[in-house]
Amino acid sequence: MLVMLLVSTLLMVVGCSTVRNPSPTWPTNLNVIELKDGGICLDKASAEKLAEFKADLEAI
Repeated sequence: MLVMLLVSTLLMVVGCSTVRNPSPTWPTNLNVIELKDGGICLDKASAEKLAEFKADLEAI
């Protein structure tokens, strides 16, 4: 019984003290170009921001 209490306390302390990396934030100020057929495109700078965001998410 005492062993279970010690193990559960240890797991709680270790779990609560782990440092989490902050999640990447969604890129802002993307230049979206609306196409006549209803689709959308991004300009080069916006596409690069979005690709960087995607890479950051995949690295988690």
